[in-house]
Amino acid sequence: MEHLMLRFSDSLSEQWFNHVMKDWRPKTENIVFIPCASKKPYWTSVTHRSFFGRLWNLWFKGRIDLVVLSEPLTAVPADYDYPFAKYPLYDYPPKELKKNPKEQAIWRKRLDKFLRKLNSKRKYAILYEYHSEVLGSILRKHDVFTLYTQRPYIAKTVRKLLKVIRL
Repeated sequence: MEHLMLRFSDSLSEQWFNHVMKDWRPKTENIVFIPCASKKPYWTSVTHRSFFGRLWNLWFKGRIDLVVLSEPLTAVPADYDYPFAKYPLYDYPPKELKKNPKEQAIWRKRLDKFLRKLNSKRKYAILYEYHSEVLGSILRKHDVFTLYTQRPYIAKTVRKLLKVIRL
């Protein structure tokens, strides 16, 4: 299936975000955010199956809510990813975000709104270091316990997060 080239500024990205805001409700008190992957659905990507697999397993068991932070859809709860993608299949090279302040501003604004919706929940994240530059201030504002990592260290970072959450 062909993927669309989407931007945060595209109406389809905004429609998706509005859908999630209106229709998605967390099922647990613990919400864990992880980065997206180039392969969709995310759960089929090597990174998500191998390195984030323990978090996906906790989601399968109903112990956490898992949300993928997506460029350009903002937030994709795992409920919309498994067993098949229920969101627009897209391509969005992260390097595009790094050089586009307008896109960064849209992502920050939408994530801020999404995190306000989750105000009463415990929020955690494992993200890549470039997320810190773009989203760090928003995550701190909403008390999201965030660990930044690099791909070779994801599994170790997941173990560290699970100790913090005590799962």
